[in-house]
Amino acid sequence: MVYKRGEKIRMKNKALLFAVALVFLLSISASYANDLGEDNRPRRLSQEDISDVSVTVDKYVSKHGNLPNYVTISDYNFSMPEYMYLLAKTVENKYKRNNSLIAVKYNVKNPSNPSGDNIKGKILAADCYDYTERVANFISKEGHAPNYVRTPLGHIQYQQTIYSFIKILQETKDNSPPKSISLNFNKNSKINKYMPRYSKIITSKPSKNSTSKSPITKGKLNNLSGTNGLLKLQKYMNRNFNHRSGGSHTAAGVERTRTGDCWGLAEWAAKQLKANGYNVRIVQGSSGAASNHRWVQANLDGKWINFESSLVTKRYGSKHYTKTCARVNKIVRYL
Repeated sequence: MVYKRGEKIRMKNKALLFAVALVFLLSISASYANDLGEDNRPRRLSQEDISDVSVTVDKYVSKHGNLPNYVTISDYNFSMPEYMYLLAKTVENKYKRNNSLIAVKYNVKNPSNPSGDNIKGKILAADCYDYTERVANFISKEGHAPNYVRTPLGHIQYQQTIYSFIKILQETKDNSPPKSISLNFNKNSKINKYMPRYSKIITSKPSKNSTSKSPITKGKLNNLSGTNGLLKLQKYMNRNFNHRSGGSHTAAGVERTRTGDCWGLAEWAAKQLKANGYNVRIVQGSSGAASNHRWVQANLDGKWINFESSLVTKRYGSKHYTKTCARVNKIVRYL
């Protein structure tokens, strides 16, 4: 076959563009796979989400006097030993001024025989960093939580070590950890007498504590089209859902719990729009609070229109769906 010179150049350009596009799409797929495993368990979590959950645990301890059996982050229940590791890595990274995501470590076991001393006084920043790093390294090596952690004030028992991490995060302001932390722990306190235990049972049925009933979208979000459809979806999400850091990471979780993080809300909104015939994609960008904020774009008359699935919720003042808090730096996927 004989080609003219211009035709050869055009074909080479097309081949080059195809190769670049293929690499780009593969990089998006690889990046997304790093955050969610094949079983939809999160592989990495933001420090913000881990810190946000510490507020809930702090309130739980204040009310009940002991640690809960588990915490829920990104629609997954983490046992206390697993959460201890996430806390230790988060505090460690705060002292390093490292804002990267925290890799999750699963199947961490409880310690065999927790023990500790009465603790009263201040622990300086350097000592806090040292003992959080030692806890994370111990769990990585041994696969279970330590019975205690050695500090300048004495041995802090396992349960109170977790609580001390929470105290550090509560006193971390503007991503800067405290220069010191004051501790006053009695080794015979209630928090040390209860060993948190959580048995993970994989089931497709909602738990007994679930507040969900039938899917709330049933029969209510049909026939969405154009800008009116986007406005209808905005109002629906504002009435029924809210954004929460540490909330559900998936559309199914948002449907069940009626709260979600930006990833879960974006996935839920994208699926509703796709089901109504929109060309839609999930995008990602850096906001003032996170480097991996996600929202939705719908294609109307050849233009990609922002649908900010988090900011339409009441937490952020029920903003119009086009108001965004970030600029697109990555297309996560098309639906």
